[in-house]
Amino acid sequence: MSFNRLLLSVIAVIFFLPKGHADQNKINESKKFVQNLIDKTKNIAKQPPASQGDSLGKLFSSSFDIKRAAQQVGIYRQLTDSQKCEFQDVYCARIKMQYGTSDKLNKFMRYDTKSQDWKILEQSDDTILIKMIFFHKDQEEPDVPISMMINDQKICDISIENISIVQTNTDELNAEFNGNDITQTLTRLKKDYSKTACHSS
Repeated sequence: MSFNRLLLSVIAVIFFLPKGHADQNKINESKKFVQNLIDKTKNIAKQPPASQGDSLGKLFSSSFDIKRAAQQVGIYRQLTDSQKCEFQDVYCARIKMQYGTSDKLNKFMRYDTKSQDWKILEQSDDTILIKMIFFHKDQEEPDVPISMMINDQKICDISIENISIVQTNTDELNAEFNGNDITQTLTRLKKDYSKTACHSS
């Protein structure tokens, strides 16, 4: 093979062949992580309502990549280091308030999913997207499609019926800060969500 042909072959490998995908071990680890998360959520739903909040806060803080999600909001780069920590707490508290109520937990308990039916829609070296179908145990409600983006045993995003939690919160928080004083708005949001704080690290 001539040098020119060899060079063209190398270029083809680098630029035109599919990028490397996550190996099967990483896929299995991510699926196990998601199943464990589902099991923990169901266990929390069985707890007395008074203790559910603290348990959910700990679960959200340990399982959701709050920092990565918070960084999507436009004002994040303008915050001081201490304000960034406060804003991450606000972000986590919003998710907890939106999806961690007793009513939502009770509804969640009426649904189930089969891990053998999960589909890997997208993979990269560091990210795995798992698509699941949650079906109503009594078949009284339609199926609910849910997708989870997983990176290093953390949830990067959840889409419920094709609506992204991260994108929704990004849009709403951008609107909160738009044209308003950052410090005053952050102080107000901290007060608004003080009762549902996750105390994320």
